[in-house]
Amino acid sequence: MNKKNKNVAVTELKSVVKGFEELEFKDDFMFGVIMRNPKYCKPFLETILGIKISDIKYPKTQESIDISVNAKGVRLDVYVEDEKDTVYNIEMQVALNKNLPKRSRYYQGMIDLNILEKGEDYKNLKRSYVIFICTLIYLAKDDIFIPLKIVAFKIQA
Repeated sequence: MNKKNKNVAVTELKSVVKGFEELEFKDDFMFGVIMRNPKYCKPFLETILGIKISDIKYPKTQESIDISVNAKGVRLDVYVEDEKDTVYNIEMQVALNKNLPKRSRYYQGMIDLNILEKGEDYKNLKRSYVIFICTLIYLAKDDIFIPLKIVAFKIQA
């Protein structure tokens, strides 16, 4: 890489990298930091699903599921289980993706594949939720993209 190209690459990188103070909830790093904390993750799940959760097991971020070398794996933004062994996968979607229903189905299937061992009965599949938090809504009929307003709620500790 010549000096000119190196300077351009460094300039482009600086324009992409945000300082900590500039990070928003939707940024991957900040989303992971916040959702890894049960103090925030549990009330978040309870609020959006309208359920009561007694306890959650330590949330994991960037959880990878790779079933085989030749298969498409997934990396889950946030993976959480509760006291009833219900699985919650929370994804932050900031880029436009027209295939969210199929992606959600694929993630659900990969989570299920990861739960059962060979020969295990299907009744042992855990209840699970795949939740996509989207900053854009795509309406396929008219090719309209609607930016969503992100609203913050104070969570009582």
